[in-house]
Amino acid sequence: MRRKSEVLECIADMEDKNSKPENETEQFENRATRKKSKLEQIIHRRTASACIEFDLIRPGDRILVAFSGGKDSYALLWMFRDMQQVVPFDFEFKAIHIDPGFPQEGRDDALAFLAAEGFECELVEDNFGRIIKEVLTEKDSPCALCARMRYGIIFRRAKEMGIRKIALGHHMDDAVETLLMNMFFSGQIKGMPFSLLADKENHLLIRPMLRVEEKLLVEFAEEKKFPIIKSRCPLLERKREWRRKWTKEKVDEMSASVPQIRHCILAAMSNVRAEHLHDRELYDFEH
Repeated sequence: MRRKSEVLECIADMEDKNSKPENETEQFENRATRKKSKLEQIIHRRTASACIEFDLIRPGDRILVAFSGGKDSYALLWMFRDMQQVVPFDFEFKAIHIDPGFPQEGRDDALAFLAAEGFECELVEDNFGRIIKEVLTEKDSPCALCARMRYGIIFRRAKEMGIRKIALGHHMDDAVETLLMNMFFSGQIKGMPFSLLADKENHLLIRPMLRVEEKLLVEFAEEKKFPIIKSRCPLLERKREWRRKWTKEKVDEMSASVPQIRHCILAAMSNVRAEHLHDRELYDFEH
């Protein structure tokens, strides 16, 4: 296998490939080598660098991409397709979309769009939306419970297909807000890692786009005209997401004075000085 620097050069040179395909079949197969916009190049480079540094994709990998129908999961599929054309080894990926049993506006259009682009996406229809409504207590967050149910279904299907890695479309803003929310409201320094062993079945969650700001993904979705799925959750009025909204607003306020604040907070997660914290499990204070 090539050294990481060589892989980076291979990915960086991808935008310079301008050879014209000889026929329609070759044109379809070489779609990822098209000339990309500057925005797509930025997202691609940051995603690829994270995959290489944190060893998120390896030769022979089979990856299941959680496709929600939002801008983030669309972008992740596009990045994987681009990287698949240039990395010096083979890996496979497919998408999975979970229908929770309540109305989803634009679902069929989104799945048809993926099919037209050549992506394989499995639709799993369930009815856990009704179950959540029945078991939810006043103190519970419907979003957190829904996420756990979705992950359970994805893990089950991954096991059935013999797939270990599950890719999520979380971005830089998600990582920063999660770290701050845990600090502000839970009293713990806990964030979103690039990879995480998720359960006793040894499934590995990977988040290749944590170096990409949300605003770039918004622009990318507009550029590509992705048909976004809009969920009509019947529990919207019970959402307890004020903490994330509040945290996002505070980061936005701070970024007005410190434009690179999200990048700095993300970098801090890879630059921990345990001796300057108070956790005895991380550092022996018996000098």
